[in-house]
Order: sequence, then structure tokens, then C-alpha cells
Amino acid sequence: MGLYERHLCPPLTELFLSSGWVHKQRARLLAGVGGRVLEIGFGTGLNLGHYPDQVESLAIIDPGEGMHSRARARIDASSLSIETHKLGAESLPFADGEFDAVVCTFTLCTIGDPVAAASEMHRVLAPGAALLVLEHVGSEERGVRRWQDRLNPVQNVLGCGCNLNRDIEPILVGGGFEDVELERIHAPRAPKLFREHVRGRARKL
Repeated sequence: MGLYERHLCPPLTELFLSSGWVHKQRARLLAGVGGRVLEIGFGTGLNLGHYPDQVESLAIIDPGEGMHSRARARIDASSLSIETHKLGAESLPFADGEFDAVVCTFTLCTIGDPVAAASEMHRVLAPGAALLVLEHVGSEERGVRRWQDRLNPVQNVLGCGCNLNRDIEPILVGGGFEDVELERIHAPRAPKLFREHVRGRARKL
């Protein structure tokens, strides 16, 4: 991991993902979550303040060294029981059906093999439990999507692996989820390249 990924990408990521609108979406997504929870792509810990009291324990996954160092203060200040793992999401060290919910926010855009990661999230969920998702996605506007496709190699570098043009629902279906409910939402005042998001859930039947 280079200096950019370790020292510059984490604060830039936090800046872009800590707007009032994004926090409102995080709060809405996590309002009903409870029990044993796994968060994929913990980042700098911006979801921590939105977990309700019914969360019994939280396991967190993130491969980024810089992300974990910035998250430490939030982890230390939290009253939750938190178990940390510095690794990727394509192979999870948990038993089948171990979690009552999996949370994934602004992470599927960066995972090298997102279908493998979705399959692992499906595996570790208890039957009837849900993966909760908040992600930016490829645009439905043809002209914007063309620019996203053209600029995606640049975004990969500047965003430490982030992709502008990923479609989330096919990834979740490819990972084994059948009951997928995603609402397309638009960030106000955001550039068109980054405006379209999805928020919702994919349930393990």
C-alpha cells in the first residue's frame, strides 16, 4: 500500500462520504438493524453513530490500513462490542448463517471480485436475514454513463479502486440473493458522475 492509499485516500473518502445527505441515508438504512451484525468495508467508521441500541455485536471488515487508523477513535468511543478484521470480503472467516444482518455502504464499488464478496455475504447471513446496501451506481442516463465508462480508469486510481459505473443489483443476484429491493436515489448538488445511488436490502431466503 502506497503513501497515497495510506495517508491521502482515507481523508478524501471521508470528506466525500460525510455530507448531511449521506448521513441521512445511512440513518435510514440502519434504523431497524439489530442482533449480530457484520459490516463490510468499515472505512473510517462513519456508520457507527447510526447503529441502534438493538445491535448486540458488530464485526467489521476492511483491508485498508489507513482506513483502520482513522477509524480507531470512533471504535474506542463506541459502546458496541466490536470485532475488527483487516482483510478483504471475498473470503470471510465466519460460519454459515452467523449474522442477523450484513451492512455494506460505499464498498461494492471497490471490491475486486464483488460477486464473490456478495456470495460470501449471502453465506454468512442467517436464513431470512438481509444485506443492507447503500452504494453509488452507474447512471441510467446514456450520456452520463458513457462518461463514467471513459473516466473509470482515472477514478480507479484517484478513488483507490472505486468504480464509477458498477450496477449493484446484478452483483447481488450473482451472489445468490433472490429477494432484492433497491431504491434509486439522487444526491442533491452532486456532479452527475456521482449523483445516482441505490439504497435497500437483499434478503437471504
